[in-house]
Amino acid sequence: MSVKAHTFTIANGATDSNIVDLDNRSLIGFRFPTMTGTSLTIKESDGTPVSLGDESAAITISNPSGRSVRFYPLFGMRRVQLVSGGAEAAERTIQALTDDYTG
Repeated sequence: MSVKAHTFTIANGATDSNIVDLDNRSLIGFRFPTMTGTSLTIKESDGTPVSLGDESAAITISNPSGRSVRFYPLFGMRRVQLVSGGAEAAERTIQALTDDYTG
């Protein structure tokens, strides 16, 4: 198990983070700073970012502010973007944790 941190940034007044290449690693969690938005959606991008999930619901983390969240690995993630449910009142730096675990 080789855990690695990747950094996402949401600019002041924005909702979308930069797109980060997770190099096909498994996404296993996040460390969130204080946030203005009350939810966060995970998108994967191969050009245009698309919400992860199925047709009826995107993968969303509720009330992420100041939390660390760990979950069952999302395998083989490549280019990922995070979207806050509201415009952030300051620049936010979010850490995503990945592992080389492949299932």
